[in-house]
Amino acid sequence: MKHLVLLVGQNASRASAEQAVGIFTAQGVAPQLIAYGHIGEPGDPSLEHFHRITDLSQLAQFETIILAGPDSRRWASENEEAISLHLPNSSQTRIYTVDANGRLMRCKEFLTADEYPYIETHAFNRLSRKVKEGYYYFPYGYLYRSFGVGHLDEFGYRISKNIKALSVRPQNKKVIAVFGGSAAFGLFLPDHETFPALLEKLLNTDTQINRRTNYTVLNFAQPGSVALNAIVSFSVLCHRLKPEIVIFHGGYNDLYFGQMSDRFLLTESDITYQNNLEEWSQILHQSQDEPVTWNNSWPEVLAPPTNYPRTIVSSFLNRIAQFRDMVTSDSKSIFINGIQPMLLSKHELSPDEEKIKSEQLGPTAWYAKLHSRMPFLYEKLMSEARFRKMSDAVNFDTVFAKLDGGATHFADMVHTTRQAETVIANEYYKYILQLS
Repeated sequence: MKHLVLLVGQNASRASAEQAVGIFTAQGVAPQLIAYGHIGEPGDPSLEHFHRITDLSQLAQFETIILAGPDSRRWASENEEAISLHLPNSSQTRIYTVDANGRLMRCKEFLTADEYPYIETHAFNRLSRKVKEGYYYFPYGYLYRSFGVGHLDEFGYRISKNIKALSVRPQNKKVIAVFGGSAAFGLFLPDHETFPALLEKLLNTDTQINRRTNYTVLNFAQPGSVALNAIVSFSVLCHRLKPEIVIFHGGYNDLYFGQMSDRFLLTESDITYQNNLEEWSQILHQSQDEPVTWNNSWPEVLAPPTNYPRTIVSSFLNRIAQFRDMVTSDSKSIFINGIQPMLLSKHELSPDEEKIKSEQLGPTAWYAKLHSRMPFLYEKLMSEARFRKMSDAVNFDTVFAKLDGGATHFADMVHTTRQAETVIANEYYKYILQLS
């Protein structure tokens, strides 16, 4: 046996093991090459026949180990020193955990080239090798690496194509660039299930489109990104591509972070930013004694938002107008403003979505006040967009309002499931067909 599914913690179950096996087999691992084990007493009696691991040195015989169960990441963190002691040669034994959303995460303190081949590609990757997950410093905007769901390029985008090579392309080769936050990124989904990948497939298999035309859809979205981040990313990394179509699929992050951003910056300069950036500033300038605009500690996090709805909405739409002008001013590119859906877009929820709603909007839920205001902000957004006669919007809030509770379309308040990604891809596909 070369591969091991290792259950850890009392809460590990057969479902946890099956999820890990599914990940192995999706990577081409034959079932007969997978062994099963557990550490500690399993809570599920049906797992008693699994091999019991009593000494971590026993793990050295395996090439790949997936720690399965809801407590796997906590166990890995608590036992990191012991794992390093018993398994000093990480090139021979790779240990991963599976998070609640099925993402495969490497158990190692630093990023290595085998986990992320681009760690030495440029200075800001090399200097951030300690950042396993999340934002890392980049002089032009910010970047974010989210591992465990598929390929990431040297800037953390889910792009496997050579962007520089695509800049010089024949007339029958069309490029669509997608920008947005974690919902557009496809945070909990493998590459082939995200709407950019589904949209590319739809366009390239449609007989109504000129068969000699081939589309490449590039996903420039990153978790946490707001419209201003997309503008910077487009300017720095995408502008020379001159994509035929640019899609901004977002809105939630701008309205969400807009509630927490500094009032002067938002009101006077249309600047919305991620609230953790103020904490970065405290660290950089050693000014932890200075208060931040939005306090992330409990119970201060329950405080009401600091900005007015009209200002939040206006700031977002001003940035969208700027992005549109940038995309369309010096080329024949088409800009599409996609207003992303949220769980509260649906009028009828599935049982799983009802559970998500009760948990994330409950009285002790982190950021519940911010999430609960989103339907009101969306209403203001649509009203202002109509007033400005913004006709290039695809309104997924309205699309998802028509969906019933027979299927689960959301994994949390904003991140969509495979079923929802199919709906989104189809809507963009129909919109692009109309343009053609």
